[in-house]
Amino acid sequence: MVRTAILGMGIRGNLYAQGLKQNPDAELVGISDLNDRALRKAGDAWGVPAFGDFNAMLDELKPDVVLICTPDFAHRDSVLAAAARGVHIMVEKPLATSEKAAREMRDAVESAGVLCQVAFENRWNPPFIQIKRAVENGELGDISLISARLNDTIFVPTKMLNWAGRSTVGWFLLPHVLDLAMWLSGKKPVKIYSVANKSVLPARGVDTYDTICTVVTFAAGMQAMFETTWVLPESLPTIFDFKFEILGDKGVMHADCQNQMVDASTDRFAHPGTLVLDIHGTTHGFPLYMLDSFIQSVRSDEEPLATIQDGYEVTRVIDAAHRSIESGEPIAI
Repeated sequence: MVRTAILGMGIRGNLYAQGLKQNPDAELVGISDLNDRALRKAGDAWGVPAFGDFNAMLDELKPDVVLICTPDFAHRDSVLAAAARGVHIMVEKPLATSEKAAREMRDAVESAGVLCQVAFENRWNPPFIQIKRAVENGELGDISLISARLNDTIFVPTKMLNWAGRSTVGWFLLPHVLDLAMWLSGKKPVKIYSVANKSVLPARGVDTYDTICTVVTFAAGMQAMFETTWVLPESLPTIFDFKFEILGDKGVMHADCQNQMVDASTDRFAHPGTLVLDIHGTTHGFPLYMLDSFIQSVRSDEEPLATIQDGYEVTRVIDAAHRSIESGEPIAI
């Protein structure tokens, strides 16, 4: 039984708590959050010890695994604390919001000899599993172009997150599609150029970029284009718009992750979400498949599918993207 604790009891932390309750090989032993209200609510919901102090939770409960679900900029200290205690880690993406911090975290994890999975959940998302198999089987040939659009409605930075002003759409959304491009193609980025807009969100009191558009040159001449914004209107049927295309010299594949094959027209038009309940009341979805995969990695002492080195590489590239925005020039990686 893998004794597991969670830091950060927001949307993702509570989802993982549900996943742990469903996993016969894992046990939720404790939770931690700096927000007293969120901590009390989650403690009542899950019936486990609740700690305002993360280090105290680690020292008292001595879990095998900790799931770090804090905001984008708040992963470093918790990862270092867990690694120092020999605790295995699953941490939300991005690994960090600077290359320096990501390097420190990678080095600490590797020195401690613990397993660390970065939550690049789309590696467990069925459309991308299909694409990965097609690429590996040679069905698309040599990959030359990837194009992705991953956008959120303005609900996310203005209502869902109270810390969006301390991050960017680059840190919040770009890791998903950049990791997919690197994982699916097997190629490494060598140059990046990014541009950004900043007007809508600052006018709403959130001092961060509205939109970041990025072009990445990969080894062997592959190009990738990424559109990321979080100022789409709230009237969209889902809070996200996710389209992905991958082109090779033998074929092309498209993934449309917004339309989940079921439409609902009630008080408004909507696509139901990908996290679903079955007839027994069990929650399913690829973020929980990711969690189950990591629990199995810990049980078998095997490297997880999305490693801390993967997280470091993505952070390193997105750090360069932000430097490109600031300088107005392409950045060699």
